[in-house]
Amino acid sequence: MPALVIVQSIVTRRLRAIAASALVYATVMRFRARSKHAQRLRFSRPIVLLLALAGWLAGLPAGAAEIPITLEAARRLSLEEPRLYLDSSPYWLRSAYSAAHPEWRRELLLRRGRAAWLLSDRALARDAVVSLNELARSAEMPVAAAYAMILEGDELTDFGQYTAAIERVNKAASILRATKDPYWRAIANAELCDVYWGTEQGESAVPYCRRAEKYFRSTNDDWYLGRIENALAMLQDDNDEDAQAINTAQSARARFERLQMPSMVAMMDDNLSSLYLEQGDAQRALEVSQHALALETSAGKAQHSLSSHINIARAQSALGRHREALASIEAALAIAAEHKLSAFLGTIHSAQMEVAEAAGNFPLALAAAREAIDASYALNTEQRARAVAEIDARYKADEQKREIERMDQEQRIRELELARSQEENARQAAQLARQDLWLWLIGVTMAALLIVSMLLFALWRSSRRHASRMRLLADTDGLTGVLNRRAFVERMQTSYERLVDQRGTASVCVVDADHFKRINDSRGHQVGDRALQRIACLLMEGIDADGAVGRMGGEEFALLLPGHAASAALRQAEQLRLRIATDHERADGLGFPISVSIGVAQFDTQLMPNWESWLVAADKALYRAK
Repeated sequence: MPALVIVQSIVTRRLRAIAASALVYATVMRFRARSKHAQRLRFSRPIVLLLALAGWLAGLPAGAAEIPITLEAARRLSLEEPRLYLDSSPYWLRSAYSAAHPEWRRELLLRRGRAAWLLSDRALARDAVVSLNELARSAEMPVAAAYAMILEGDELTDFGQYTAAIERVNKAASILRATKDPYWRAIANAELCDVYWGTEQGESAVPYCRRAEKYFRSTNDDWYLGRIENALAMLQDDNDEDAQAINTAQSARARFERLQMPSMVAMMDDNLSSLYLEQGDAQRALEVSQHALALETSAGKAQHSLSSHINIARAQSALGRHREALASIEAALAIAAEHKLSAFLGTIHSAQMEVAEAAGNFPLALAAAREAIDASYALNTEQRARAVAEIDARYKADEQKREIERMDQEQRIRELELARSQEENARQAAQLARQDLWLWLIGVTMAALLIVSMLLFALWRSSRRHASRMRLLADTDGLTGVLNRRAFVERMQTSYERLVDQRGTASVCVVDADHFKRINDSRGHQVGDRALQRIACLLMEGIDADGAVGRMGGEEFALLLPGHAASAALRQAEQLRLRIATDHERADGLGFPISVSIGVAQFDTQLMPNWESWLVAADKALYRAK
């Protein structure tokens, strides 16, 4: 039982009386709710409250420097009994020990914010953020400010504001990395692993997860390893590595079992249920999710219970229990509405669409599909309209197919009635005619199935080509064909992380066309566009294969030169500048002179705490070049 850990950590200290009383109160209240003989405990609550008051009074003479609760016990209680932790932590935070030890206070405030998040209590979660920011200012503690940003990222993820959540956690990670402490760097990687996984960006999450896993494995920290293995298991499932995902999830579950944290074991059971469903073991998935839901409901973890309800519904649907599955989906929708967990609506309605379609309730499936699309923050208006149109067409086609089948059946009945009306001596001929009819129907059906299969295959190939083109367009500048600003910034961020970890060298160049407005004004914008295309072509031809060229906006470009120190980058920049300046002399050149200015900045971890400062250094160099 999680509360016993508190007693074990406090019983040797002066404040053991209040902790023991709180434990007695929590235990009796839990037993009262579950006992078959609850009537016998009618007077338990006032008695225990008196015990708690007596314990508090007994603890007053204790030394002010005594620790009220260890950090390990606080973490365990905040995860296993979040409501009990939220009720108890204000007393600990008001203690003299808390005032004398701001680092201890910071950790309790983080656990308080996470416990409030588990219970979807947004008011208490925001109070924790405010308290952490106040502590960061009063105690000059940057880590407290980073904790506040991490809690803000949790809330933004709940509301589906994924970009803002990633930005907040990245800023927090930068603060933690700036401490130069390996532990805080590992915490930064663990939080980035969580936020990228939670915002459905698995490929971005994996490197951070692996870095955090490497550190915590070296320190034998079972709790953090279990948390990271949980994320990795779900990421492996996304990559169709079912067997490896189950092994990783079972490893995480075993760690939480060793830590005696049943609520965390329940969370792992819920994730294992998803993996069992992927493998087609619906019965096992149902049993595991029902057990997880019971523990999550008891602990008041509304968010965790949503995934349990969804997995239960999918397992029930796979077992043919469609009515129960739809009821489980309705329960999940009610919880999401009660706790305002709008970010989960898309997932819930998607599950509802699958269950309704399997049950043959196509109107409900169509309505759920529309709700899922409306709940998705990633879709713009045009994409939403296209998706709705595709779903409408899909179900209209199903209706038309059923109508054709009904008409075929009616036609067969009419033909059979006509055959039965013929004379008895024509029965043999009628039987042969019916056989011919069946053969014709089978042939038509097979031909129709073949045509439909071919159309579906053609649609699949077209969708793949379209998706590939969309991925290319998303990363490419439409005019020049080089990387757009977003894609170049992502490449630069990745390079920055690699340079920080591996201590390599690289340079960034910012290139700007000189007096470009004169070209647009005197020769026209079409000629200006052609000039930008030519500059981009010359830049791409003049760098190594592992470099990158991006258009940052207007007539400004940027180059990423891995492995280039300042001297090598300056030489290459000068070659590019001369090549552009003399391009008009070539037969395939622009036909008129144009020049560029280039600013070069070599990566320096001391002067550049983040990738933005690296780019700013190159911009300053460009202004000097101008």
